[in-house]
Amino acid sequence: MSNPFENQFNSECQQCGDEVEEGELMFAIDGQFVCDVCAESGDNVCACGNFKKSEYPTCYECYKR
Repeated sequence: MSNPFENQFNSECQQCGDEVEEGELMFAIDGQFVCDVCAESGDNVCACGNFKKSEYPTCYECYKR
């Protein structure tokens, strides 16, 4: 599964509880499925939009460039 991924059905963020509609992006982080807002606030979104670990400044793809 890529990270982020398109939500396949309406669900809710396991961090904030907000509804995430089908087709919106979600992130799998530490065993939870979270919305893009929570992923960004946790410093888990690279400037390119891909997932990154919070302890690193960029995602792996951007780091390789």
